[in-house]
Amino acid sequence: MAFGLAFVLNRWLNFQSHGPVGRQTWRYVVTVVANYLLFILALSTTLEWVGVQFLAARLIAGACEAVFMYLMMRSFVFRIKRYT
Repeated sequence: MAFGLAFVLNRWLNFQSHGPVGRQTWRYVVTVVANYLLFILALSTTLEWVGVQFLAARLIAGACEAVFMYLMMRSFVFRIKRYT
């Protein structure tokens, strides 16, 4: 439920997208899975493994995750096609 609500709210409020929902849905799923694998699993685990305290590792991974998600949403999921 939260996954779907996050997609709808990002599409509607944050990026005001009017593109095809099907294509954006699949791109969103790919982005969320990549985010989970790269930052939640890999980065935080690696930081803990090298000796960073658990909370600090999670905060660093969370900050990286936020930047990654915004950039991917803007440039990949809800990108704006410009016609020149």
